[in-house]
Order: sequence, then structure tokens, then C-alpha cells
Amino acid sequence: MQLINIKNILLILSTVISISVIAENKKIEPPKGEAITYQAGFHYSFDSKVLSEQRELLIHLPDDYEKSDKKYPVIYVLDGNGHFKHATSAITYLKTQNFMPEAILIGITNNSGTRGRDLGNGSDKFWSYIKSDVVSFIEKNYRTSKHKTIFGHSMAGAFVMRRFIEDPSWFNSYIAASPGMRNDVVKEYQDFFTQNQSKLEVLQNQSFYFTMAGVAAEGTENLQIVTEIAALIKQKAPKTFNWGYQYLPQHAHMTTPYTTFYEGITQTFNDYQPPKIASYHEYNEQGGMKGIESRYQKRAAKYQTAAEVPDSLVRRLGGILFDDDHKDEALTLLVTNTKKHPESIWAFNALARLYDQNEQYKKSLESFEKALELAKQQKSQGISYLESEIKRVKK
Repeated sequence: MQLINIKNILLILSTVISISVIAENKKIEPPKGEAITYQAGFHYSFDSKVLSEQRELLIHLPDDYEKSDKKYPVIYVLDGNGHFKHATSAITYLKTQNFMPEAILIGITNNSGTRGRDLGNGSDKFWSYIKSDVVSFIEKNYRTSKHKTIFGHSMAGAFVMRRFIEDPSWFNSYIAASPGMRNDVVKEYQDFFTQNQSKLEVLQNQSFYFTMAGVAAEGTENLQIVTEIAALIKQKAPKTFNWGYQYLPQHAHMTTPYTTFYEGITQTFNDYQPPKIASYHEYNEQGGMKGIESRYQKRAAKYQTAAEVPDSLVRRLGGILFDDDHKDEALTLLVTNTKKHPESIWAFNALARLYDQNEQYKKSLESFEKALELAKQQKSQGISYLESEIKRVKK
């Protein structure tokens, strides 16, 4: 029998282990593809007459700007260097969800070393710069509507909070994230909101939204100041004033701008969004179809959109009314909708489904067949679904 050589075995094991370690330590290169680029907008530099220095703006235009003659709301973002990218992403997504109209977004950037001056002792001059240089330039060179929003964070948030009570009608919407406030501002808000109610009528068409992070991030005193302001507004402001305050204890001071901008813009344009209706009671509270039609007519005048109530909304309302046991009213609503939208596959499909649930099978079948006829004409992907529904109802 051949003896086992222990030294040879150890040598072999050592070699195997060394190879394994080298393999583990070898850097694995991930596969690389084409770079992802994001076109947010462009830079524009100009000489400020107010500040007597060169300044830069970041400008984002709507996708359809060159293809239309519409006028657009404008959103002005302070500290544009830091907030321009996330703000453009937010408005792009909110537009796709029908939560806001297309808008122009302007990032008001800071020159090196000037932020403390502009938002501190030089804030009056900076406010003049925004109104006289920035807004004037944008309104002169771009198609803008009358609707303007301003957003700021931290020192810029405090700047926005003060300018709101000093000049409440200059912008239509003021949004402030984690404003760093001094005690004297509470007295200023008290003075403003204890004015004669007729003087507060300017707030009826205005929007105001502000937030604070948790006490560990903002400090007890600062949080108390903003909480007092929120309580004062709740008590004194006109009921038609579109305002909101949100406490964000889960956030840090530097993370509130993302949430605040998103929520603030959502609130700013809540008159653009479809009405939030989930019951027959809420439907009546909004004035029924006449009230909803009036809402869309006002929306059209303000934002240059279609004045007609969307087919999709009417279909949803029909389902809500039917489920709340107002079946005749729901069916009448959807019958009217098919007359207004005779080429809509889904208007007839929605009507057919309600007839089916109401055990009016003949009318259900007729509506499904009309929907199928339109689907074939329009080469819709819904053909097989409608054919199966027709087969089911015929049984």
C-alpha cells in the first residue's frame, strides 16, 4: 500500500485555498449600458438691475410649450441650485396623474456667498429682485398665465413665510418647508389675521402651505412658533382660504423640501384636479352634475383646459351613485354620457355593466354590442373582453 504524503496534501489544500481567495477578492465589473440622461431645462444668465450683479436662472418649460400657444402657470423655486431637479421631476409626474396643469418652473439660484445676504439683512432688496428682475423677465419672454407660485426651504422658507403676510396677493401660492423663524413673526401674523375680515378677502383666491420636521431636527422654539401660526390661521382665516400645515416628525430638516414641494403643489392646484367624490352624499355636496360642470368650466377658464367633464369621471360617478342605491339616477347619468361621447367604447361598456347589475339584461346586451362595434371600428384591445361579456349576458 502506498503511504499518503501529508506534506503534499497540505500543499494542494493551500494552493486551492489561495486560488479561492484570489477569486473572491477579484473585482467583479458590472455590465455597462448606455448612460441615462435627464433633460431638466437650461441655464440663463443676466445682469440684475436691482442687485447690480450677474445672476443665473434655471428654466424648465412644458413639453408642449413649442407646440402650443397656451399660457402657463409659473413656479418659482428659491435655492434653485439644490431644488430644481427634484422640483421638475415632481411637476412632471403630477402632470401625468392629472394633479396639476403643465407649468413653467424657474430655479432662482444663489451666487457664491450671497445666500445669507439675500435671505437675511438684504431680503427686502432680494424681494425686489424677484419681482422686478426675475418675474418681469419671465413674463416678458415666455407665455405665462397670471398664476404664480413661490417655494422656499429653511432660510428661504422663512423668507416665503414673511413675504406672504407682507405681500399676500403678489403670488397666488406660497410654499415653505422647515422655515427658520424668530418669535417676532408670531406677532406679525397675529396683526395680519386680526385685520377687518374685508381686508382678508385677498386670501380667498390664495394658497399657502408649510411644514416642519420633528422637534429634534427643528428645535422646540422654532416648532412652537410655526405651530402657533398654524393655530392662528385655523382660527382666523376665511373658510375659502386654501391653506395647509403638515408636521413631519419622520423627516430631517434637509429632507422636508421634497415632501413639502410635492404636497404644496398638489394643494396649490387642487382646483385643477378631479373632484374627490366617494359617495352620493359627497356628490350632492359638490352640487351634483351641475356643480361638477361648473367646476370644469372654471378650470377651463383658469388653466386653458377642456370645459367638458371627462367621460372617465362620469363613468366613475355612475358607479358610485349605483352602489349608493341611487340606481335610476346613475343609469340616467350614464345614458346621457353615451350621448355626449357616442364614440367612447368605455362609456357604453360602463352603461352595459350597470344595466347588467340592475338585471336589465336586454339593455345590457345592446350596450355591450354597441361597445363591441366601436371596439372593432377602432381596433381596440378590448374586443375579446367585450365578446366574452356578450356571451355571458346572453346566457
